[in-house]
Amino acid sequence: MVKMVGIRNAVREPNPTVSMVALNSELFARLQTSTDGATTLADASHRVVGVLRGFREERSLERLGFVAAIRESDGVEPEKIELNELRLAGYVNSLRLVTPFPLFSCLDIYTPRFLANFYGENSVEAWDKFWKDIFKPKEITDLFLTPRWEQSYGARFERKLAEELDLKVHYVDRDPALLRILRLVAPT
Repeated sequence: MVKMVGIRNAVREPNPTVSMVALNSELFARLQTSTDGATTLADASHRVVGVLRGFREERSLERLGFVAAIRESDGVEPEKIELNELRLAGYVNSLRLVTPFPLFSCLDIYTPRFLANFYGENSVEAWDKFWKDIFKPKEITDLFLTPRWEQSYGARFERKLAEELDLKVHYVDRDPALLRILRLVAPT
């Protein structure tokens, strides 16, 4: 198993016979199709929570992490969003190497079909409710805030939710070991 670097208070290994790579791949695959057929953001969030709950129960997972980062806060031009999504993907993949429980991000949910159905048609309040509905059942136990998270409305909102729900918050940019790993893969 990969040695933890910079993450405090780890719990037991989920299932020693299942690799973390396999768990993360399975979670990604489930989340990618979780919102298929959803007709509203409320329906989509309900489906995502169902996937997270089922995944944790089936795998007897005590912890599940969400990685938050800037996506649109640098501007909504496609090239800016694409660059931030590439950074976020790098952060998630790097953190998965050193975290003893599965992680996901908005990119696991934001499929082209999901974005075509819901992006631009909903208010900020509707998106806030979407993420609140996903965080509130506490299937997510840990929040990882990546460099520049303070500049992201969404990451600040997710931090507020995590603190209200008493989730474990990891400030990646304040952990020298994690920050070194992230800079190798996804320079800011």
